[in-house]
Amino acid sequence: EGLHRIKGLTILVTKSYQPLVTTQGTGDPVKDWPHIHAIIDGLLGFGTDAPGQAYYFCHKLKCDRAALIAEIRSGGLATLIAGLPDIGKTVLLKIIRVALGGRSACAAGFLTEKTTFNGDICECEVHHIDDGNPFSDRTARRRFANLIKASSASDEIWVHDKGKKGLTLPLYRRLFILTNLDSLDAMPELEASLLDKIMLL
Repeated sequence: EGLHRIKGLTILVTKSYQPLVTTQGTGDPVKDWPHIHAIIDGLLGFGTDAPGQAYYFCHKLKCDRAALIAEIRSGGLATLIAGLPDIGKTVLLKIIRVALGGRSACAAGFLTEKTTFNGDICECEVHHIDDGNPFSDRTARRRFANLIKASSASDEIWVHDKGKKGLTLPLYRRLFILTNLDSLDAMPELEASLLDKIMLL
């Protein structure tokens, strides 16, 4: 919160994210956060003989949280989580939102270019798509892939709220895409230029 001097402009931030207050635990996630552990394990699986998807998800979320606390204002690796319907993907999104500041917004309209206004999502740290398949054709999917690249690789993002002048700002944001398995074929093609900018679980 407060006044920030960016690119010669004075920007007033009226509300900041809410940091998650943590306490020293035992080091055993099953004891320290049993319910959250059970949800993540049930959805992704921690694995027994080898690390499961939950292991990589938790480490990625840890890195996202560390960047937020360190005030590294940039995009980061996008996360795409695919699974069967009604298995808890939306519940997982709630855990992500709390861990990363308590604010989230659906980015489907902006990322599929159905609107050029993104003021609402730029006020949030967590950008998500959690409403099935928002892509109407191959062109829309390719355009979305290009926007994922820009969102993940760029330190800055174009901010344009309705009725206001747009500007480019360095903002922390993380993109999470939650979809059903039967919608995977409608997702952007995983080209080589996209593979290092998205984690698929």
